[in-house]
Amino acid sequence: MSNIDPFKEIYKLLKTGKSAAALKIIYDENSGQINKLYSADLNHAWYVVGDIFFKLEKYEDALKAFKKSIRNRKDDWQALWAIGNCYSEIGRPVFTERYIRKALLYVDRNKRQDLNYNLGNALFDQGKYLESIKEYNKVKRSKNGGLRKLANKNYRHAKRKVDQAQE
Repeated sequence: MSNIDPFKEIYKLLKTGKSAAALKIIYDENSGQINKLYSADLNHAWYVVGDIFFKLEKYEDALKAFKKSIRNRKDDWQALWAIGNCYSEIGRPVFTERYIRKALLYVDRNKRQDLNYNLGNALFDQGKYLESIKEYNKVKRSKNGGLRKLANKNYRHAKRKVDQAQE
């Protein structure tokens, strides 16, 4: 049995911006299946395919791939988050909220701020401004300065919406 990581070639192609070439190697478009070399870890393989489709802005295809990924590992918070991001891109914030909340059940404390930020955005997009403010507040304490800035900006925007509704 070989210890060679079959994903190494895929990562190399992705790192050099050759997403389409990586996709052809890992995924058979005709059958809609993962190529045999990568089938030992279907969770990971489908996640990679979903990520490639997402980067190519093929959000419906990415969504299908990420959903296949979680069929093989239900607690994969990154795949759940990715599904939420796909729904966000296609304008389905209720589903975005649902999958981000599922991801939050499995994520470690150090990664929660990114998910809270996305959840805040999904709530904002639904007009749930008070709930979005709570999520943005969780990010305001983040060590990630860029994310904290975005959360502060969105927090102020949501606060204005609440204030306007109260006038």
